[in-house]
Amino acid sequence: MPESCRRLEENRHNSRVDLRAYRLFHTDGDYDVDSCPSSTQRHRRTFAINKQGLIIELLQTDNFTQVFYETTCIDGDGSEQQAATATATNTPNTCQFIDPLLAPHSRCVQQLSYVYAVGRLFGRRRDQFSLNYIRIPTGCKCQLSSSAVAAVQEDKRHQ
Repeated sequence: MPESCRRLEENRHNSRVDLRAYRLFHTDGDYDVDSCPSSTQRHRRTFAINKQGLIIELLQTDNFTQVFYETTCIDGDGSEQQAATATATNTPNTCQFIDPLLAPHSRCVQQLSYVYAVGRLFGRRRDQFSLNYIRIPTGCKCQLSSSAVAAVQEDKRHQ
């Protein structure tokens, strides 16, 4: 039994176990470089954006704060892209490890997903807190200009 599975089995009754720490799916050292590097961290949020694009105040008390795992694109200088507002912004980075003809027409794009959170519309203090969908950054992917891909394919056909 792999070490990660053995540790998981030992702690399966512990409700505080974080499954991400067990790395059940790990990569071989030769395949752990992404064309768009990213960083995953836990973030405590007090505000977020819902599916309608409205600001949501998230429930928090002295004993309870909502924490989310967020994956953000890493810029060329090694800093994380600012994702506080969780908008679909692009990093200025081009994708790594792709055809040099396509690289100038590529960009790393922040991916967003909707997750459940307990909150209420911002500014509505009299409203009850309820379950809402909020958007958070959950990945970074390489995006190529479709016209550039078509042009490169056309050039290769004529060679």
